[in-house]
Amino acid sequence: MPLDDLRRKIDDLDDAILAILEQRTHVVDDIAAEKRRMGAASFHDPERERKLLDRVGAKGAGRFPREAIRAVFREIMSGCLSLEQP
Repeated sequence: MPLDDLRRKIDDLDDAILAILEQRTHVVDDIAAEKRRMGAASFHDPERERKLLDRVGAKGAGRFPREAIRAVFREIMSGCLSLEQP
């Protein structure tokens, strides 16, 4: 396959990742609203974060390095946590 076509495939995949991240922010908004309704003292849940990182790390993504998966999801969670703040 020509290089330009391969790069277009990468662009399409990147666009799909961005769309999924946007979907995730909508769920984060719902979670934040529920935490506020419940009177949560903190929006950060280290135990939930650890479980998520363990789950995605164990699941893996084929050839994508497991430690890189954990780093990617740490960044995703950090960005989403910034949206949850009251």
